[in-house]
Formats: sequence, C-alpha cells, structure tokens
Amino acid sequence: MATVTDIVNIAMDHLGETSIGNIDDIGQSDPGFPAVRVAKRRYLDAVEHVLGQRPWPQALETRTLTRDAAPQVEPGQDLKNYFRVPNDMVKIVQVGDNSIEFERRKGPGKGYIAVKSEGPIKVLGTVIIDPDQMGGALREAVGSRLAVMCAIKQAESQTKRQKLEEIALMDYRAAATMAAGERGPSRPLERSRWRESML
Repeated sequence: MATVTDIVNIAMDHLGETSIGNIDDIGQSDPGFPAVRVAKRRYLDAVEHVLGQRPWPQALETRTLTRDAAPQVEPGQDLKNYFRVPNDMVKIVQVGDNSIEFERRKGPGKGYIAVKSEGPIKVLGTVIIDPDQMGGALREAVGSRLAVMCAIKQAESQTKRQKLEEIALMDYRAAATMAAGERGPSRPLERSRWRESML
C-alpha cells in the first residue's frame, strides 16, 4: 500500500537526497533532514497543485450540493444561487449534465459556485485522495511537484528556479501521458535531470 512516505521518497530521489523510512519519524525541528521537513510541510500543497491541473480519473468524484447562504458580493455582481465547494474538492470539472454555467467565487475554504439553478446540483470534481488510491503516474507527478517545492526553497537564483519549474512541467506532462494510457517516453521521469539542475 502506497503512503505519503513513498511520495516524499520520490521527491528525495529527484533531489539526490537519502530516502527515509517513515515521514512520521521526522520532526519539524530535526536538523538532519531539511528537504524532508519541507516535503512534510508542503505535501498537501503539492497534491492540490497536481490535482488542480487536470481531471485525473482516479480522483474524480460526484457530489450533490445544496444551496448555501449567499456570501457578500461586490456591487454590480448578479445575485445568484451559491453552493459551497467541499473543502477536499480541488477542481470543478462539471456542474449538472454539463449544461449548467457556473462561476467560481471566493469565500471560506474552497469558495463557492454561483449558478442560476436553485439546486440541489450535482458537481463532478477532482478531490484529494490518499496515495494508495493515486496510481503510479499520479504519485510520480506529486513527487515531482514536491521536489520542486523543496528545491525552490533552497535555490538561490531565479534562473535555477525557472529551470526547476520547467523540469517539473515536463515530468507532469509525462505522468499525465502515462495516466491517459498513451505511449510516452521510455523513461518518462528522468531523475538525473534534477541532480543536474541542482549543481
């Protein structure tokens, strides 16, 4: 069964760092594992970032939402019916049978969906899932993003940061290709590029 530790170790492998046995054994004040401490703190950010980029099939879920109290709206905005986005839903893919137009509005947590329908409405979205539900390609993509987050914190130049972002984008695209079942490169996530970029 895949765990958060497995994904953190993907990131550590990208960075040329030593793998760890269990993420829970590493404290935030442990001086020996600076990259792991960053990875532990930023793990959920990495998951949300990757899941928000495309509708990963294994993370898609349909929820039924009921109308919420309307939040404060700016002058000139149409008053519509508001539905609070569940806190674990990163990306809205479809509302209703795909014929309902919607807008995302800011608010507490993940904000609101504003629609003309009074609801309840069915919403298809990408939700946060556990590592054992992700599949290999998605775990690789999250590990790649997590490596970037760790490396950028240590990168001293803007050029190096940009290079890291470009590498992460290539790795993400390769993982998305793998997830879609298309034929990708023979070694889609090339870890040596990470080590080269850190020099």
